[in-house]
Amino acid sequence: KSGAITPGFLYTHDASPHYLPQNWSSHVHPQLYFARDGPLRVVTEVYMYSPGPMAKLLDWVSRIEITLEEKNIPLSESTELFVMLQEDDCLYYHTVRTQFWLEEVQTDKLGIQDYDSPSHLKLYLEELYWSHVEHFCMYLYGGLPVKLRV
Repeated sequence: KSGAITPGFLYTHDASPHYLPQNWSSHVHPQLYFARDGPLRVVTEVYMYSPGPMAKLLDWVSRIEITLEEKNIPLSESTELFVMLQEDDCLYYHTVRTQFWLEEVQTDKLGIQDYDSPSHLKLYLEELYWSHVEHFCMYLYGGLPVKLRV
């Protein structure tokens, strides 16, 4: 079917430009997501062009960074924090082919089946990591780790 394109079709009338905080960038993959470069890289699907959600996300990132420092949790250069807002809470993880939490979490809350050893638990956590890579593959900082390159 053919038709006419009306004047201004898909044109935004939003006069204010969209600015992101320093070190943040937007990425299109099949949906928009945002990433922050820095000592702790952060990735999120929170719409950072909206002031309310952006402020909430920045507050959570700050809280997480403070907690990491207070609990003296060392971070590697490949650490990547994924933050997802949920009402008054947030979820987070990092990529070293596993995940970690700042507080104790029960495996059944994560949908992880019974496991017999720490190595089995690591396999479950690595599965969650690969799910992250599948969804955010365009933002693998420096590419895949050397061990994973073919």
